[in-house]
Parts: sequence; C-alpha cells; structure tokens
Amino acid sequence: LEHESELNQKVLSKINKAINNADYSKNMENLQKEIELTKEEYKSIAAKLNKSKKTLIDLRNKKEDLEHEISEVNIFSKSMSQDIKKIVNHECPLCHNFLDDSIDTRIEKYSTIEDLLYLKAEMEAALNDLEHRITKEEEKYKAQLDVLEKYEDKLKINTDEVSDILKHKGYIEI
Repeated sequence: LEHESELNQKVLSKINKAINNADYSKNMENLQKEIELTKEEYKSIAAKLNKSKKTLIDLRNKKEDLEHEISEVNIFSKSMSQDIKKIVNHECPLCHNFLDDSIDTRIEKYSTIEDLLYLKAEMEAALNDLEHRITKEEEKYKAQLDVLEKYEDKLKINTDEVSDILKHKGYIEI
C-alpha cells in the first residue's frame, strides 16, 4: 500500500511537470464553461472576419461595375466626337445626308459631351472613394486575421493544457 502511494505521488509529480504546473480547475463544469467561452470568442472573431470579407467583396463588385460604366461613358463620348466631326463636314451622323444648317445638331452633341464629361468626373471621384474604402477595409481585414492568428496560437496552447489537465484528472481518478 505504501509502495502504491509512493508510485501515485511520483506519477502526480511527473504530470505536474508535464503541464508546467499550470493552474486549472478540477471541476469539469468550470472546464466546460471555459471551453464554451473560448468557442464564443472564436465565433465572434470569425463573424467579424466574415463581415469584413463580405464588405470587401461588395466594394470590389461596386468598383468593377463603376469601371465598366466609365468605360461605357468613354465609348459613348468617342461616338459623340465622331458624330461632331461628321456634322462639321455637314453630314448627318444618322442618315449621312447633307446638312445645310448644322449648328443646332452640333450644339446638341457638344452639350451631350459636356454632360458626359461631368458624369465621368463624378464617376471617377466615386471610384477613388471606393478604392480608398477598399484599402481601409483590407487593412481592417488584415488586422482581424492577425487577431485570429494570435487567438489560434493561444488556443493551441490552451488545448494542450486542457488535454494535460484531462490526463491529470484521469490519473487522479486512478
């Protein structure tokens, strides 16, 4: 009996060394609560990452749409410029007939080009704003990834400690 007691003490001593004399709860309910808190913290971090990722996707899609719209405005503007060249030569851009008085048609086309230039300037300003917002959101996302990485490192350490604690608890029950 004395030999078994001495053997158990040696096993406990060895276990304490293995878990680096970490503090832990001997109550399984408390360990379960700690695990639940850990899960909730992880869910919170993951939710923030998902929200940031969705925001980035949305911003990038808006940027792509805006770039496409600017491209369309450029194409339409070039078409208007070609029409003006035809009008200056007294040629109708639609039916290619000769125009006696082309001033009204020219004014209309110039006005359209001017409107397109204003529209393009507004779109480019919106594009710059989107690019700025994307950059800020990417920085936020990277920071959240760093938080996740640190958390996972901490979780790995805690998981090892919990495993050691459960082993220790099992040895105690033996």
